[in-house]
Parts: sequence; C-alpha cells; structure tokens
Amino acid sequence: MEPRKRPGKTKEIQVIADNLTGKSTILIGDSITKNMERFAPSYTRYFPASTVLNAGIAGDTVEAILYRVEVMNIPSSVSHISLLCGTNNLFSHSPATISSTITEILFLLRLKCPTAHIHLFPILPRFDQLKTHVTATNSLISFQVQELFPEFVFFHELPSTLHNRNLYRADKLHLTTKGNDILVRWFHHCITTSNPTNPEPNTLPLPSLQDVPSPLVITDTDWPPLPAPSQPSKPTI
Repeated sequence: MEPRKRPGKTKEIQVIADNLTGKSTILIGDSITKNMERFAPSYTRYFPASTVLNAGIAGDTVEAILYRVEVMNIPSSVSHISLLCGTNNLFSHSPATISSTITEILFLLRLKCPTAHIHLFPILPRFDQLKTHVTATNSLISFQVQELFPEFVFFHELPSTLHNRNLYRADKLHLTTKGNDILVRWFHHCITTSNPTNPEPNTLPLPSLQDVPSPLVITDTDWPPLPAPSQPSKPTI
C-alpha cells in the first residue's frame, strides 16, 4: 500500500516529532500502543518519559504508520523501536496486503536506524468474525520477518494471558486497565531481554529500562509463565 497522510492527525504527528530528541526507545503503533500510556498504571515505571516516546496514534492503519515513519526524523540516540499495528486494516485489507505493508515499514526503519533493535509485536486477538483473519495475518508477518530480517528485528509472540477475552473491553478490540498493564510489562520484558544474533560493537545499552526496580511478575495465578522473547533467525544457506 502507498503511504497515507491523515490530515486530522497533523497536530499529533507534530507533537511526536517535537519530542523525539534524546529518546532511546520509540513505541510506534495505533490506539493499542497509545492506550498503554493512557491506561496502564505501571506505564511510567517501565517506560519513563525522559527516554521513551509513545508514538501511538489512535485509528492509524499500516499505511498511515508507513507515512509517519517516512517523514519521521529518528535521532541516533534511538536504540530500540517497537511496532504494533494492523488491527485497523482487518476489515478492509487481506492478510497479504497488511503483512507486506508492515514489511515496508520494517525496511524503512532498518534504513533509517541501521543499529537499532526493532521489536515487532503481532496483532492482538480479536473475539469476533476477524479472529481467523488475525491468525492468518500474524502467520504471514512472522514468516516474512524470518525470511527478510534475520538480524535486529525481533518478532515477539504474545503471552497466553493476552488471549483471555476478559482482558478486553466490550468492543472486543481494546484492552482493559489490567490488560494494558500486562501489555506494558510484556513490552518491557521483550525489549530488555532480547539480544541480536550478531550484536554491533559499541551498541549502547538501555539503562533507563533495565534499571526498573522490580522484575516482571510471572508467578501469580493470573500471570501464567511467559514465552521467551524471540531471537532473530539465522539465515539458511
């Protein structure tokens, strides 16, 4: 798909641009990403505003995010970028079209930030007629990441907790307060524990995220064990 500018979001895009300087982590996405900042009680504990910029914009489609990444001046201080998008395209586009556009976003991020680690998260579950559409799209995205980005792009599966429909609002799309809190902790867990196959020398660490005082809780009954964060696949010969 071609990049698409959303004229009604010009102000939000500018606010993001104005706050990029000095950041080490950027969280790119739609309302799912933005709602972590808005509704998760633990958000600022794991993602302090001094080093992390939440670049989620409600309603963004993959082509809108492609446009934003195209015009975004990402500073060299950025060492981690997360990407979670695609749910707003499910009604109007095929899994192949969504996944190919996400691939374009990843190529552009790699071009702009060759040493940054990019963390791609799958589309969250849908508990309606789009359920199988989500599964097919995520499968294609996972395959393309393994084929095209063997280094520096991590595809992180969701923890089983986030497949519990009780963590979603009545719209069957957005997370509850507790669901947002789980997503925040999973994002942090993935970003701080993933390591590239062939790390670049002199790549700066991420002390602002690593130094969170309390580790991810995985022992409570409503916090089942989480899968290990993904590692980039080594290319086959």
